Amino acid sequence: MHTLFYFNNTIFLLLTLSISITFCLSTSAGVGFSKEEKIVDGKALSEIEQKRERELQIEKSLTRVKTFEFDRRGIIKTTLIKKIEVKNCIVSAEIRHETLGPIIRNVSDLSNKNDNPRKVFKFKRGFGIGFGPLIDNKLQPTIYFPSFSERNKAFAQLTELRKLCKRDDLKELISILNKEELLKSKTITPAINQQCLIPEGYGETSGTIHMSDKENKIALISNGATAYHERYKAIMAAKKSIYVQALIFSADAAGEKTADYLIQKKKEGVDVKVIFDALSVIDVLKGPEFIKRSQKIYDRMLAAGIPVLGYSTQGLKGFIKNETRGFEDIDYIQERYHDKMLVIDGDDPTSETSIAFVGGMNVANEYLGLSQDGTNYWRDQDVSIKGPLIKDIQESFKRNLIELSIGQKTYKKEQESLNPFDPIKEKKEYEEFFEDNDPDLPKFSKKALIKENERALQKTETLEKGIITILPYGVKKIDLEVPTLDFKKVDASRWIPSRPKMQETYIIDAYLDLINNAKEEILIANAYFIPSTKEFQDALKAAAKRGVKIKILCNDDKTNDSKMVTYIGRTYYKGLIEDEIKEKMKDAKGGKGNNYIPTNIEIYEWTGIAKDDKTKEIVRGTMHGKYMVVDRKVSLVGSHNLDPRSGLSSNRNKTEDNKKVKEKFYPGLNSETAVVFQNEELAKKMAEDYIQEINAFAHKVSYSEMDYYAKPTGKKLGIVRGKGEGKFNIANKFRSLFYKLKVKPYQNPLVESML
Repeated sequence: MHTLFYFNNTIFLLLTLSISITFCLSTSAGVGFSKEEKIVDGKALSEIEQKRERELQIEKSLTRVKTFEFDRRGIIKTTLIKKIEVKNCIVSAEIRHETLGPIIRNVSDLSNKNDNPRKVFKFKRGFGIGFGPLIDNKLQPTIYFPSFSERNKAFAQLTELRKLCKRDDLKELISILNKEELLKSKTITPAINQQCLIPEGYGETSGTIHMSDKENKIALISNGATAYHERYKAIMAAKKSIYVQALIFSADAAGEKTADYLIQKKKEGVDVKVIFDALSVIDVLKGPEFIKRSQKIYDRMLAAGIPVLGYSTQGLKGFIKNETRGFEDIDYIQERYHDKMLVIDGDDPTSETSIAFVGGMNVANEYLGLSQDGTNYWRDQDVSIKGPLIKDIQESFKRNLIELSIGQKTYKKEQESLNPFDPIKEKKEYEEFFEDNDPDLPKFSKKALIKENERALQKTETLEKGIITILPYGVKKIDLEVPTLDFKKVDASRWIPSRPKMQETYIIDAYLDLINNAKEEILIANAYFIPSTKEFQDALKAAAKRGVKIKILCNDDKTNDSKMVTYIGRTYYKGLIEDEIKEKMKDAKGGKGNNYIPTNIEIYEWTGIAKDDKTKEIVRGTMHGKYMVVDRKVSLVGSHNLDPRSGLSSNRNKTEDNKKVKEKFYPGLNSETAVVFQNEELAKKMAEDYIQEINAFAHKVSYSEMDYYAKPTGKKLGIVRGKGEGKFNIANKFRSLFYKLKVKPYQNPLVESML
């Protein structure tokens, strides 16, 4: 993750299409009613029952569902369902795919004074009613009516419904009903059987458990060079489709060569589609040369007929047009696509060429072992997958593809650059279009960049041949053959996506379930560790209290590419072990101090410096992995960081006396993906590598250091330990600002993401 991405803001693309309404009746139960009654249809109804009956009538009268064909040539052609569900005073606007499930959802509370329905007129569409925050007519979820009178009649009903929803007696009933609905949607059912350790449940798009008879196989990839070689082989072997999604698709050697491979396969008639996050295109920290070169690489793919979602040929103007709906809503400004997946021939998982790669690796030199500089030679974690699970991964890609296609307002401009011809059936026209529109990549002007890129390109040539160049401790170069991936049949596996636009928290739910059910050991590696929620902290502390040995690995401030994350994350260390320390100090004897009191929770920071290397140079840069191993039996690997951006943030429901009683996770700002799999051999291998690496490249944080970081005041900086490396505590200032403003994370994710 790059620093620019971590602190940048952009806007969620709201639904611009007209939307219709569907209705689902619900009944009330367990609520006291008034004595005043009225006979309706031969039945005695109390006053509150009468109000509830009227509410249901209004909701039912507005019921509509509309199916439509959505066609973005070269991108997606599919059938979608537009609807709004009005239930218990909540308006849920939604676009669904008939098999993939919900693509976009926006929720509006009719009891909220800020969510006023309002009249809308659109030329050629007719008279409508818009729902949701007052930002822009055309960007609100809207239902249209064929006549002025029909719209006004419906609007009068909605006005009446809003008055009902705001009445205290009905609000009490509605609150109970909505809580029941929330509990149903969040019900976590037990695993399929006692032998399956993977949690089940969560929601409609959370993925299903595949058991051993499904024959899913998984191989570990912890080396960027291996990842490059295996991806190259898989892309070259593809027969039908190649789907690529990453946060970053860089303008360096990794991006240039990957684009070349994809263009070659497109010319062979393979269906190729690319998604990356639009903000990565304008990475100002890399400079104008990288931005310009990035745009040319994407233009080349468009010229070859490869749709590139997340990119606009109109540059910054197109970015703003695609991404913005006004800067009023800070939640949507920041939501980004953080998924990483490469899916090949996913329609037929039984074919020899069908394979998927998922985890933390983007398309850039530092992830794929192409950098010479040790600080840019990152440690990441991917897995390769074969089997039916690939279909679930491909469905996640397609959901993101449709969502981005719907919101791409510059589509017509991109269409001019997208090759419209079939590379096989219309080969001559295809080649002519490609030659006319294929731009030359601009050369780097800075000598350092030229040299770096040339070296990286040379490495890609050796990696294509299956040779890895290793620099052990920066001493001597060694050339080794890339080992063959060691696929293991897993006992159970599950693909879990989380999309904030759909209010999904599935991955963090899975983390909590696995931690809460751990019996002996938990190993966590996470690049950007900010355990800012009480529920997550309590889960770790409860596991430690029942004797589970927990190790947590994150980055120190010198290896973290987003240093602020380290500074902020450190302030949480002490809280994780403080209770355990206090308990054990009662029995501690001698004068050795707190550093010598063993705790079940140990925290390590990745230094990237080999302990037996006297030069003290960083030879392994940012530890970018996001994975967990539990009891050396079940593992979780994905793109999900344990920080507020990825969903480790919350709001807390309060009782009337203002006591915090329950914590509900805020869905975060990034869409994320993860795979959970059960196989003791793979889990044991990941655990052994983990222990070996923390012994070689990490520093164990002592209790004294945790105390130092937790309360930095005056000369206690709490940020950096070296001389002259800071004059004030930035992390503490952000935390103080947060509490002074009394801003909740779910109200202002920007502040929470910097906490």
